[in-house]
Amino acid sequence: MARWHEAEIDDRKILHYLLSTDHPIGADKAAFFTSIGYSREEWTRLRDDLMLMCEQGEVVAEEQTPFGIKYVVDGLVQAPAGRNIELRTVWISEEPGDRPRLVTAYPR
Repeated sequence: MARWHEAEIDDRKILHYLLSTDHPIGADKAAFFTSIGYSREEWTRLRDDLMLMCEQGEVVAEEQTPFGIKYVVDGLVQAPAGRNIELRTVWISEEPGDRPRLVTAYPR
């Protein structure tokens, strides 16, 4: 079982991927997250909301991959724009019982 209360989100995952309009894959995600009120200036808000979501959300899939155990977690965040938004997040743990780390997040 994953240790969700110890989940990891690398600052670069937020700043250089989920909120980066220049990232080749993350640019569309950045457009979405900024449209609901998240910003690079206050990037810790997105990090904190994703942490809360992983602890309170629902694990909807779990799969062993060559990189470790992949978890898909669905849940709600209260976006800075004031709306509840349904998100899907993907996490990975190298071994069972390890701390999961964020891979990606996107609207559901």
